[in-house]
Amino acid sequence: LTISLKSSGLFLGANLTVGFESILDEIAEQEEQLVPIRLSFDVENFKVTDFFLWNVKDPSLTPEQFAIMTCQELELPVGYTSNIVNAIKAQLHDFAELSSIKIPEEAGLRVVMNLSINLDKELFEDKFEWDLSSNSLSPAEFAEITVADLGLSREFLPAITHAIYEQILRMKRAIFVEGTLITLENDIANYGRPKDSGLRKIDDESVEYWSPTTETLSQADMERREMERDRMIRRMKRDAARSMGEIDLGSMLSRKRRRQSEF
Repeated sequence: LTISLKSSGLFLGANLTVGFESILDEIAEQEEQLVPIRLSFDVENFKVTDFFLWNVKDPSLTPEQFAIMTCQELELPVGYTSNIVNAIKAQLHDFAELSSIKIPEEAGLRVVMNLSINLDKELFEDKFEWDLSSNSLSPAEFAEITVADLGLSREFLPAITHAIYEQILRMKRAIFVEGTLITLENDIANYGRPKDSGLRKIDDESVEYWSPTTETLSQADMERREMERDRMIRRMKRDAARSMGEIDLGSMLSRKRRRQSEF
């Protein structure tokens, strides 16, 4: 048995007293720094999974407080709070620095996003371009539009948002830690098309590969995908453990300008 909490997303605190009003006012004036968090642990005869976004700049809720709230809501033994706290802190340690990186808008650094999300038996897949250097469309706004256009369950709203944030961190790691432009596919996304050409390729040959799809999964498919997701999370943790080193945005922009001049 798996308990999937499917959190609605951003945790900003709970049961706050009047004494926190000044803190909340200060938080409201700050730009959010969101880190996607996943929880997955076994409790006797069932498994608990959850995903949400954690605002690093919000001090109103600590991992310890969140863990206590979660155990109370699920009626879990208090001993499981340490599992939750350690998982959250480990992911914040691995990804908080990457999430803080701001890519200059003039970089026009576009990448290809490949989403594959299953909630219960429903599978949603999509492929589109994303500009890492632009704030004109947030992951939450994209998810809202997609869910409305396709008539998806509202549960897909936080799932799509979370998945995009995860991929953004993966792309940033590839650029700033591994020193690559992710893949040839993403290399083409950056240099082969005009900046205002849109999120998807629309032509007769590629339309089926750049369109969102949904389908119903069998139990075997669900179990296989859960195993693949666990392997992916472990791989991300191993990769994130590497030293980030010095981030040279100027060098990245110089390489991009040279490549653009070739087209």
